[in-house]
Amino acid sequence: MTTYQPNFKDPRTYKRAKKALGFVRGCISDHKPQSWSTRYIDKHLGQQNNQLGKWLRNHLIIITDERYSKERHVSKQVILNAKGFRYVKDMLAGIKFQTFNEWNASEALKSNGQVSSLKQYDIYPCVLQVGDYPLVKDWVMQEFNQELKTLTFEYQDKSSRLWHPLQRIKRDYKKAIFSDLNLKYQYDIECAALTLLHQYSQNIPEVIYKNELIQRPMDLYLPAIRQYLDDRTLIRKQIAHDADIPEQVVKVIINALIAGAHLGKNPQCAIFKLLQGDIARIEYLQQHPFIVEFRSNIKTMWDYIKPTLQKRTIELKSGVIRTCPISSKQKWNLYFKLERQVLDQVRGYLDRTNNKYFLEHDGWSARHQIDEESLITYVYNKTGFKISVDVASLTTTTIYPCVLQVGENQIRNQYVG
Repeated sequence: MTTYQPNFKDPRTYKRAKKALGFVRGCISDHKPQSWSTRYIDKHLGQQNNQLGKWLRNHLIIITDERYSKERHVSKQVILNAKGFRYVKDMLAGIKFQTFNEWNASEALKSNGQVSSLKQYDIYPCVLQVGDYPLVKDWVMQEFNQELKTLTFEYQDKSSRLWHPLQRIKRDYKKAIFSDLNLKYQYDIECAALTLLHQYSQNIPEVIYKNELIQRPMDLYLPAIRQYLDDRTLIRKQIAHDADIPEQVVKVIINALIAGAHLGKNPQCAIFKLLQGDIARIEYLQQHPFIVEFRSNIKTMWDYIKPTLQKRTIELKSGVIRTCPISSKQKWNLYFKLERQVLDQVRGYLDRTNNKYFLEHDGWSARHQIDEESLITYVYNKTGFKISVDVASLTTTTIYPCVLQVGENQIRNQYVG
C-alpha cells in the first residue's frame, strides 16, 4: 500500500472518498468479478496519477483480470475490496488509524474478542451509525440528480437493448432507492427468454422456395418447455434439492441451456465454471430426467428457428465452404430483439397512461400500479406475444429493512449467503 494518507478533514477529500464509497458499495460485487471500464472507474475513484485516486483504487477494488482490449471491448475485471471498504469507511467516520495494517490488526483483535469497541470520534458520525444504504443513495442522487428529479431517463440504445448506468446498481439498493422515489411497483416479464423464443418458434411463417420447404412454424408439443413455463419455481426447487445446489444456480443453468450452453466437463464451458468443476454434479445433471428432456426440447425449438437466422460460413483449408452452427451469441441476439419489441410496447403503454418508469431489459419500475390485463392485451395486439408479468410493491423499510439498519457484512451474509 502507498505511504500517502488522505486528510479527510479536507471537505474536498472527504467528498471524493464518500462518493467512491457509494459507487463501489452500490455497484461492485465483493464475490463475483465484473467488467468495468477504466474510464468509469476513473470517473468515480479518480485517476491513477492522482494520489487520492490511486489510494482509493488500492483500498476499494481488487483487479482480478488485467486483460484489456479497446478493439474487442474487453474491460478489466474487478471485485470490491471488502476490508479496504470498511477501512476507508472507518477513516471517514473519524476513527484514527495511520495505516491500513494498523486498522487490520485492530480488526483482528476485535474478531478475537480482545477489543470490545473502538473509540468513535464525532467528526462524521452519520457515515458510521447506519448501514451503507445512505452512502449508496447519496452517490446515486448526486450522479443522476436531474433524471431522478423528473423520473425521465436517457438510455443508450445498443445491441437491441436500452442501457442506463442505474441498471448496474445492485438490485436491493436499487429497489430501495426507487421505492424512496415512489417508483415502488416492480415488474418483470415472467420467464422472458423462454416465453418469447418458444412463441417465436410457433409463429415462424411457412416458406416454400422452388418446391422446397425452407421454414415452417414449430407445431410440436414440447412437454419440458411447457412444464417449465407453467411452474418454473417448483422445477428449480426440485432440481436444486436433487443436485444440492442453490436455486439461483439452477436458474442460471436453465437460462444458459436455453441459449444452447454445453453441460459438459470442458473447463472452458460456462456451466462447468459455475459449478466450480464439480464433475459429480455435472454428471448428475446430465442424467437428470427433466434436464435431459428440457435440453432435447430446446434443441427441437432451435431446429425450427435456425432457418430464420442469417447463416455464417467459413472456408476450410481444403477450400470447402462450411456452414457454421448457430452460436450462443446469435441466439441471445435474437432474444434481445424479441425482448426489445415487447419492451418498446410496454414503454408506449406507460407513456400513454402517464405512468413514470425506469426500464430494465425484461422489466421496469413504475410509479403507479398497472392494469395488467390491459397491458398484456396491448402488448399482444402490437407484437403477437402473450406475456405474463410478476409485480412486487415495495417499501424501503418493510421490504428491505436490512439495507437501512445494518452494515455491509450483514447485507452480504443475507443476500450472498
